[in-house]
Amino acid sequence: MLEDEEGNIWFNGRNGLKKYNLQTGDFTYYLEGIETVSSILGKDGIMWATTSGRGLYRFNTRTGESK
Repeated sequence: MLEDEEGNIWFNGRNGLKKYNLQTGDFTYYLEGIETVSSILGKDGIMWATTSGRGLYRFNTRTGESK
């Protein structure tokens, strides 16, 4: 579980990354279908997520782009 600079809470899980917006109470899902195991978040908004059997993903929390 991580908190970004906007106060959103990020979770790893069996179905990708999940972002919880504390202000609205809404969840947003990213990397669906990919089991994420752990993540680290840089001050630049880039999250590195390790997966179960699918390697490492670079995820931009500001744009939603992943590589």
